[in-house]
Amino acid sequence: MISYPRYSSGFAIGTALLLVSMFVISLITGVNQQYIETVHSITDYENAIRQGEGILRVILAIDGLFIASYWMLGIFLVVSLWKEDRKLLLSLSVACISVTAILDIIENSEFLMFMESLRNELPIGGSSIQNLMVMSSVKWYFAYFAFLFLGFAFPVNTSTERNAAFLMKYIQLPVGILVFTIPVSPALFAAHLVRLAILLTILFLLAKVTRKWN
Repeated sequence: MISYPRYSSGFAIGTALLLVSMFVISLITGVNQQYIETVHSITDYENAIRQGEGILRVILAIDGLFIASYWMLGIFLVVSLWKEDRKLLLSLSVACISVTAILDIIENSEFLMFMESLRNELPIGGSSIQNLMVMSSVKWYFAYFAFLFLGFAFPVNTSTERNAAFLMKYIQLPVGILVFTIPVSPALFAAHLVRLAILLTILFLLAKVTRKWN
């Protein structure tokens, strides 16, 4: 018989490790997928992809595993928490995380298409870049709302559960909004780091909590 909480714990740990690995690669190499999710001139955008192509392909491969991991985490969490009085919120949460994963897959496919286009000396259209930017923003908002709905359906019987629910309900969405509204500056980099820290903390708490569920 499948132990949904146990799998939830495992996928929470796996998701966190994959997220950290992508961050460490970006920190060491200076190649950052997040850079390409923000607005630049077409020339700067194309140069960033050309110069970082090898590392970007590695990051995208890890990101593919990351997508699968967080999608499964969302599904197993919803199944673990499924009760009559939580059905609406949990259904909204799993719907949001599913849309997030699908948009993430499309986004990565677009990145790969851009790389192949540049290898064949085909320019990337400005409208294609703009569409990708919009898709990235929408993707992140769906991820935030997946956590938000989950937070309101989350049990609060222990201090760990209460901390996880608090972060999901009241912290991660405001910080995520700041990432979209702060202009490019050291403050924006700090906001990215805070968002990463919050996501990792939530994943750690989820791994710890679900391991103790029956």
